Amino acid sequence: MVLLQGKLDDLGIAGHPAFEPLLTILMGVNAKLWHLEDDVRVKLRAEDYGDAFIDIAKSIHATNDERAAIKRQFNELFNSELIEEKI
Repeated sequence: MVLLQGKLDDLGIAGHPAFEPLLTILMGVNAKLWHLEDDVRVKLRAEDYGDAFIDIAKSIHATNDERAAIKRQFNELFNSELIEEKI
């Protein structure tokens, strides 16, 4: 984390007023995604492919899209040369 913080400081990103709010949102979405992925693994181990499994899988897809949108905001805000594109 120290290495990452140093890089953020070098780039002047961490001091930007939008950085912390976006980071907080991204961390929340990541946590939601990790829980959903844990839930789907439980269903997979149990070979339970019913409605709950489908709902979790759909939520993972939607949450990944939400995460990509937040990452795009970071990229656009800080004029990144690399922009991830989701299909």
